[in-house]
Amino acid sequence: MNTARTQNIKNPLILTLLYIAMMGTGMAVMHYLAGYHYNDPRMVKVLFWVEIAVTTLVVWWVLRYSSWKKAGFLTLNKKALWWVLPLAILILLGWADFFSFTLLKEHWALLSLIGISTFMVGFSEELLFRGIVLHHMAEKYPLHKAMLISAIAFSLLHSVNILGGLTLGAMLFQLFFTFVYGLFFAPLAIRLNSLWPLIILHWQWDFMLFSSKLNENDSASPTMLILPVMIIEAILLWQVYVKKSA
Repeated sequence: MNTARTQNIKNPLILTLLYIAMMGTGMAVMHYLAGYHYNDPRMVKVLFWVEIAVTTLVVWWVLRYSSWKKAGFLTLNKKALWWVLPLAILILLGWADFFSFTLLKEHWALLSLIGISTFMVGFSEELLFRGIVLHHMAEKYPLHKAMLISAIAFSLLHSVNILGGLTLGAMLFQLFFTFVYGLFFAPLAIRLNSLWPLIILHWQWDFMLFSSKLNENDSASPTMLILPVMIIEAILLWQVYVKKSA
């Protein structure tokens, strides 16, 4: 019995389901018990603790059943960094747009909490989906199938946001957006050979996105270009990797 339980926990897909369940529970507590809405940046007052829990979970899994190298933390391929440059520029423009407005003094404490929380989001989600799931699936299936599984799993994670008060339409758009995100970041993780650039991009995107809600203008217009940029780059990357794994 103990062996069977160990094998279940060792399965990255079981780990993924547990991660999603924990996030879904956190969203429900945040919305229905704490009274915050998904679009309210104050929701991090609850989700901060959820992120500590899920980050601890995936780090424990790597230490117990794998290694940091197997999870995607290898020597960075610096020549591939130009792939992240367009997104990095758009995020920087989003930050410039954000700081063009006056931030109230009482917002700084919340901004700090958002920064810490979104770093844990970027770290844990990249470690799980572009690290653990992607590399484990690549050992069993052709690389393009492993990348597709990783993207689908990452997209499904965001379905729990409906428990945080997100409308059905907004949730479905998030599923599409994060699926495209996964299709771009999965082959990019392989090409970069390291998760750190993806973690930083993911963190800065979420940090800027949630922080922008502190402004009444909620302005982050330059980031509207992120989706088409990701689609274009994903197509280019997939053309390379599908041919390699065919």
